[in-house]
Amino acid sequence: MIPTTAVVMTPVDAASAVATAVLAHADVARLDDGSVGEIATYGGGTRVGGVRIRADRPPRVAVYLVPRYGRPLSEIAADVRAQVEAALERSDADFADAAIDVHMTDLEAR
Repeated sequence: MIPTTAVVMTPVDAASAVATAVLAHADVARLDDGSVGEIATYGGGTRVGGVRIRADRPPRVAVYLVPRYGRPLSEIAADVRAQVEAALERSDADFADAAIDVHMTDLEAR
């Protein structure tokens, strides 16, 4: 048997994985980090805007985004929530049971 080393994911690592997954969605124009950049996850000299992760038990993930006009917003939110869940499950089991909140702060024309 080959020994494996568990990789511990920080909240910033998880936020980065979430941001990548959300921005890959065709109906998401961008993440929104608030009017003065207050919506973010910080750690180790890194800032991930538009994603706020609280590493409580259970962890909580809040994603703030601007969707593109076209599809119903409830469908976009459901898709984004599923993508975030998948990204967290692939990344680290500690964040797999996170509560996920999707906030849409604006709407962008196509």
